[in-house]
Amino acid sequence: MADIKRETKTDDDVSLPQDLRQRAQAYSAMAVAHSTVTFSQRRAFDSSPVRHVNNFVKACIIDVSVRACGDGSSSSSDSDSDDGARRRGLCIADIASGRGQDQAKFMYAARAANKPMHAYYAIDLSAEDVVSARLMAEKYLKPVVARDVVIQAGDMGVAFTGVPDNSVDVLSCQLALHYVFDDERHLDTFFAETGRVLRPNGVAVVSYADGRSIVRRARNGLRVDGHDGDAAVTVTSRYYSFTIPTTHLRRAMPTPFGLRYTFTLPGSIEGIPEYLAHEGCVAKHAATHGLLSGTSLFFDEAALRFSGVPYFRDISMKMGGRWHDDDQALDTANIYRFNVFSKSPAVLQSWSDISSGGKSKTSSRSKLY
Repeated sequence: MADIKRETKTDDDVSLPQDLRQRAQAYSAMAVAHSTVTFSQRRAFDSSPVRHVNNFVKACIIDVSVRACGDGSSSSSDSDSDDGARRRGLCIADIASGRGQDQAKFMYAARAANKPMHAYYAIDLSAEDVVSARLMAEKYLKPVVARDVVIQAGDMGVAFTGVPDNSVDVLSCQLALHYVFDDERHLDTFFAETGRVLRPNGVAVVSYADGRSIVRRARNGLRVDGHDGDAAVTVTSRYYSFTIPTTHLRRAMPTPFGLRYTFTLPGSIEGIPEYLAHEGCVAKHAATHGLLSGTSLFFDEAALRFSGVPYFRDISMKMGGRWHDDDQALDTANIYRFNVFSKSPAVLQSWSDISSGGKSKTSSRSKLY
């Protein structure tokens, strides 16, 4: 680890639009603050049950994606079969990787599926988060990844620089896709790049703050509290708050892109500008680039589904889950949605089967969380 210094990196790339630069700077500032907070202090944040349920769902969807990728080998070449994936090892693309919090999830999932990791590519906008992720990789990835560990700064709304064509078994973009709804071109580029890098039997799983859930909560707040004129609406709960212009609450909008609001989840994000994301647009742009749609669930629905399967329930217990009896944590998790995509119908069917406890590929060595 001697070649990576723990120092603050500046996000002063003048080629970035101002809103992207501000977002990168905000995430970098939070990364620096986070580096001085102890584990016990993080657990004490009021929003810890929400982070627990979100991390549980992310761990499960990463685990299922790793096990499902490569399925349907009877309709594909051996190089894209499940056995082929085991021989060459998994290639992971972690888009909007943040501080590298999901690296351990990938490592444990790969071990559980008996699919060693061959390469890991990560992209994040924040320079400070990239440094943190590289430090994290020294602990989790460098000892187990056979070839490449590449973690770089970049905007997920442009090309996935450095990720080879037709190379990725699992592409993951967690709790970030709403950011590319600032411009339709960025959403389209994201899925064009996903289609470029994903193997025929690979899995792409994305999650985001669902725009309909945000708008519904804001409209409900208006009905309860009333509102004066066209000022912005602020919605607060025990675990989150957001402020959204009333113009974004109209039934008919000229465009589903560029609808900006700010969101706060204490201990995670503080007043970060986000954009209303629409599942229909996600599926449309994925299909344009050859990606078929599979499972789509809100995080609270997914948490309840996964916790009904003994294997995933064990994961929740070992992650120290504190969300099961917290209705407000589940209500907050209902803001977030994930979608699964692949070029293979067989992979999507396998994903659905495994996630519901049907076609399980859990090995005797799977309980590593």
